[in-house]
Formats: sequence, C-alpha cells, structure tokens
Amino acid sequence: AAPPPPPPPVSAYRAHCPPPTKKCPCCQHMGPGVDLTVTMCTDLTNGDFTKMNLEGAVLEEAIINCAVFDGAILKGTDFKAATGTGVSFQKINGEGMGMEEVKLAKSDFTGARLVGSMFELADVSGSKFGGAVLDGAGFQSANVAAADFTGATMAHNADFTFARGLNTAVGLVLTPPAGR
Repeated sequence: AAPPPPPPPVSAYRAHCPPPTKKCPCCQHMGPGVDLTVTMCTDLTNGDFTKMNLEGAVLEEAIINCAVFDGAILKGTDFKAATGTGVSFQKINGEGMGMEEVKLAKSDFTGARLVGSMFELADVSGSKFGGAVLDGAGFQSANVAAADFTGATMAHNADFTFARGLNTAVGLVLTPPAGR
C-alpha cells in the first residue's frame, strides 16, 4: 500500500490552529462587499477564505482567530479593529485594505500586496511580512515589535511615523534602493 500523502505545509503561525473550514460561525455571509456590521455576525474563527473575492467587504471588529485568507482579493476590505492570532494573509491582494486598530499579532502576510493599506494603531507584533509589497502602506503608531520584514519591498515608501518596536523589527529597509 502506498503511504498517505504528506499533510500540507502549516505556517508556524498556525501551528496551534485546527485545519481551516468553510463552516465557521459566520462564513455563510462572506462575499464581495458584504458588511458584517449589518449582519451582526462577526465570528470568522478558523474560516477558510482561500482565494475568495472579498473586495470592499466590511469586516470591522471581526474575530478572525486562525482564519486563512491566502490568495484572497481583499482590495479595499475593511478589517478595522479585527482581532485574531494565527491569521494567514499569504499572497493576498490587499491594496487599500483598512487594518486600522487591528490586533493581529503573529499573523502571516508573506508575499502580500499591501499597497496603500492602512495599519494605523495596529498590533502586528511578531508578524511576518516577507516579500510583501509595502508601497504607500501606513503603519503610523503601529506596534511592529519583532515583526519580520525580510524581503519586503517598497518599505521606504511606507509611513512608519511613531511606529513602536522598530528597533526589534527584522529586515525592515527604510532607505530607497541606490540610484533612485
């Protein structure tokens, strides 16, 4: 008998999470432009939103522990004051995304397109931004302590005014490349 296939790789950030599901408490409401402040259903714990189009969705104050948004279209999506750990945003299109006041420590934004996204007053401490595009992103007064920005591009065009924890952030290059 052939051995079973290996399990899919699990991000270290999701090590404590069960496999994501399409049947989370409020998953049935999710789609482009949805407004969870109207549905009054904000529990997206462990939801699987891989490659979903959630452009323009209002997910304010959503509970997104262990949720997976990998490859999703999150252009203009509003996550203001959302909370969660182990959240995965790998390779999302998060252009213009609103992440103000989120509490998303130890989340994974690897390879994410975060052009013009706003992380003002956000807690993204210990999160991973490897290979993310940060052109025009705003991290004003955000907590970026121990966040890993190795390989992130265009950080010199992002705003880290009054960001906390810059001294412990890894790989953050705030100077423009030579010749520009």
